[in-house]
Amino acid sequence: MGATNDSLVLTNVQPAWAGDYSLQVDSALGSVFSSDATLTVSLLPYAPILSDFSISSEGQPQLSVSGETGFTYSILASTNLIDWEPVFTNTAPFMFSDSATSSFPQRFYRAVYRP
Repeated sequence: MGATNDSLVLTNVQPAWAGDYSLQVDSALGSVFSSDATLTVSLLPYAPILSDFSISSEGQPQLSVSGETGFTYSILASTNLIDWEPVFTNTAPFMFSDSATSSFPQRFYRAVYRP
Protein backbone atom coordinates (compact mmCIF):
# COMPACT_ATOMS: atom_id res chain seq x y z
CA MET A 1 0.00 0.00 0.00
CA GLY A 2 3.02 2.23 0.21
CA ALA A 3 2.16 3.89 3.53
CA THR A 4 4.93 5.96 5.09
CA ASN A 5 3.26 7.25 8.28
CA ASP A 6 3.11 5.69 11.75
CA SER A 7 -0.52 4.67 11.20
CA LEU A 8 -2.65 3.44 8.33
CA VAL A 9 -6.38 4.11 8.05
CA LEU A 10 -8.39 2.19 5.47
CA THR A 11 -11.77 3.47 4.33
CA ASN A 12 -14.44 1.73 2.27
CA VAL A 13 -12.79 -1.64 2.91
CA GLN A 14 -13.94 -4.31 0.47
CA PRO A 15 -14.30 -8.06 1.10
CA ALA A 16 -11.62 -8.73 -1.53
CA TRP A 17 -9.08 -7.00 0.74
CA ALA A 18 -9.33 -9.74 3.36
CA GLY A 19 -6.09 -11.63 3.89
CA ASP A 20 -2.76 -11.65 5.68
CA TYR A 21 -0.68 -8.48 5.81
CA SER A 22 2.75 -7.64 7.19
CA LEU A 23 4.87 -4.55 7.27
CA GLN A 24 8.46 -3.63 6.71
CA VAL A 25 10.15 -0.85 8.68
CA ASP A 26 13.32 0.60 7.23
CA SER A 27 15.83 2.83 9.02
CA ALA A 28 19.52 3.63 8.89
CA LEU A 29 20.06 0.56 11.07
CA GLY A 30 18.37 -1.85 8.66
CA SER A 31 14.97 -3.39 7.99
CA VAL A 32 12.56 -5.25 10.25
CA PHE A 33 9.57 -7.28 9.10
CA SER A 34 6.48 -7.82 11.22
CA SER A 35 4.66 -11.09 11.58
CA ASP A 36 1.47 -11.45 9.57
CA ALA A 37 -1.76 -9.86 10.76
CA THR A 38 -5.05 -11.11 9.37
CA LEU A 39 -7.61 -8.63 8.07
CA THR A 40 -11.15 -10.01 8.20
CA VAL A 41 -13.93 -8.10 6.48
CA SER A 42 -17.40 -8.84 7.82
CA LEU A 43 -20.46 -7.49 6.11
CA LEU A 44 -23.32 -6.34 8.29
CA PRO A 45 -26.77 -7.67 7.53
CA TYR A 46 -29.62 -5.54 6.28
CA ALA A 47 -31.42 -3.44 8.86
CA PRO A 48 -34.46 -5.26 10.26
CA ILE A 49 -37.92 -4.27 9.10
CA LEU A 50 -40.94 -4.44 11.42
CA SER A 51 -44.20 -5.03 9.58
CA ASP A 52 -47.61 -6.70 9.70
CA PHE A 53 -48.47 -5.17 13.08
CA SER A 54 -51.73 -6.54 14.46
CA ILE A 55 -53.50 -7.44 17.68
CA SER A 56 -54.03 -11.13 18.41
CA SER A 57 -57.35 -12.55 19.58
CA GLU A 58 -55.82 -12.51 23.11
CA GLY A 59 -55.21 -8.74 22.80
CA GLN A 60 -51.46 -9.07 22.37
CA PRO A 61 -49.56 -6.96 19.85
CA GLN A 62 -47.78 -9.03 17.24
CA LEU A 63 -45.47 -8.11 14.40
CA SER A 64 -43.25 -9.59 11.78
CA VAL A 65 -39.48 -9.05 11.70
CA SER A 66 -37.64 -9.41 8.44
CA GLY A 67 -33.97 -8.82 7.84
CA GLU A 68 -31.22 -10.90 6.34
CA THR A 69 -32.28 -14.55 6.52
CA GLY A 70 -30.35 -16.48 9.15
CA PHE A 71 -29.05 -13.40 10.98
CA THR A 72 -30.05 -12.82 14.59
CA TYR A 73 -32.18 -9.85 15.63
CA SER A 74 -33.58 -8.77 18.99
CA ILE A 75 -36.87 -7.03 19.69
CA LEU A 76 -36.42 -4.23 22.22
CA ALA A 77 -39.34 -2.73 24.13
CA SER A 78 -39.75 0.62 25.87
CA THR A 79 -42.48 2.50 27.69
CA ASN A 80 -40.83 5.92 27.29
CA LEU A 81 -38.65 5.74 24.12
CA ILE A 82 -35.56 6.29 26.29
CA ASP A 83 -35.05 3.07 28.22
CA TRP A 84 -35.03 -0.05 26.00
CA GLU A 85 -34.89 -3.68 27.11
CA PRO A 86 -34.53 -6.81 25.02
CA VAL A 87 -37.68 -8.93 25.13
CA PHE A 88 -37.16 -11.47 22.33
CA THR A 89 -34.32 -12.71 20.11
CA ASN A 90 -34.52 -14.96 17.05
CA THR A 91 -33.12 -15.46 13.55
CA ALA A 92 -34.86 -13.68 10.69
CA PRO A 93 -37.51 -13.87 9.53
CA PHE A 94 -39.78 -14.38 12.53
CA MET A 95 -43.04 -13.33 14.19
CA PHE A 96 -43.15 -11.73 17.63
CA SER A 97 -46.09 -11.57 20.01
CA ASP A 98 -45.82 -9.62 23.30
CA SER A 99 -47.57 -11.46 26.12
CA ALA A 100 -46.36 -8.90 28.72
CA THR A 101 -48.01 -5.87 27.14
CA SER A 102 -50.97 -5.85 29.55
CA SER A 103 -48.56 -4.82 32.33
CA PHE A 104 -47.81 -1.48 30.65
CA PRO A 105 -49.98 1.54 29.77
CA GLN A 106 -48.02 1.91 26.51
CA ARG A 107 -45.19 0.00 24.85
CA PHE A 108 -42.95 0.73 21.87
CA TYR A 109 -40.87 -1.72 19.86
CA ARG A 110 -37.76 -1.72 17.73
CA ALA A 111 -35.50 -4.42 16.32
CA VAL A 112 -31.69 -4.49 16.26
CA TYR A 113 -29.08 -6.82 14.75
CA ARG A 114 -27.28 -9.06 17.27
CA PRO A 115 -23.84 -10.25 16.09
